[in-house]
Amino acid sequence: MQEASYTLLVDRVERGIARMACVARHDILWGGFRAARIAERLRKMGGDPRYYDAMINVYHTDDSPEHTAYHCPECDEVVLGYTAASNHCMVEWY
Repeated sequence: MQEASYTLLVDRVERGIARMACVARHDILWGGFRAARIAERLRKMGGDPRYYDAMINVYHTDDSPEHTAYHCPECDEVVLGYTAASNHCMVEWY
């Protein structure tokens, strides 16, 4: 599955979550604490708790496929999360 740029996500909150995960990955690679400061500030302002969760998951696992943007393999739409992208166009037959 091909990773996509978070800027291609349509939903503003999902775009912010993917950006937070990207900043946290950069913190891990090059050092720093920028994502934690941003997430803590958002949490104090009453922001969506998923921002903080994305930052924590990336810091603890060095990667977070559920907080990264991916292209759907069938329709090429950009979706947040590996599982969501792999199930995006899946049709369930009963």
